[in-house]
Amino acid sequence: MTTPQLHQRIQELEAQVAQLQARNNYLEEQFRLAQHKAFGRSSETYPGQGELFNEAEQLVEETEAE
Repeated sequence: MTTPQLHQRIQELEAQVAQLQARNNYLEEQFRLAQHKAFGRSSETYPGQGELFNEAEQLVEETEAE
């Protein structure tokens, strides 16, 4: 290969590397978002949700108060 052909090939390979790096970054971001969605904190929390099933404790407290 001649020197201009080698320079052209280098440019092609550098462009390919940049394209693959961008694709890799995109896939890593998609993976991170999927992990967060599967294992991250849920956004479906409501105020007082932790007290949702405390009826038994409330009944005991009411009975003790009487």
